[in-house]
Amino acid sequence: MTDTPKLGPEQQQQPVPDDPAALHRDIEETRERLEETVDELGRRVDVKARMRSAAQDASQRVDDVRRRANDVGQQITAYGKSHPTTVARGVTVLVVTTGLLLLVRRRRHR
Repeated sequence: MTDTPKLGPEQQQQPVPDDPAALHRDIEETRERLEETVDELGRRVDVKARMRSAAQDASQRVDDVRRRANDVGQQITAYGKSHPTTVARGVTVLVVTTGLLLLVRRRRHR
């Protein structure tokens, strides 16, 4: 038996260059591809870096939601200052509706 390694289809189809410079270039290209592959595998296996990245993404999303909620709160405050009677009516309706719902629930549970 021979000790020659089994090559994949792409390596078997490529002819070995006769020119030493071409062979050297081919070896360097193969090394670069291998280095890129090893780097990519290293990034995929680095759980700590992936978790840090996920935590940063989550933190950015939280900041975005906080900013939007603050903007909505400011808009509501501005609306309340310019339309105080409308806001008072809305609060009154909310309180009355909540009270009625509580009364109905108590009567059903008796």
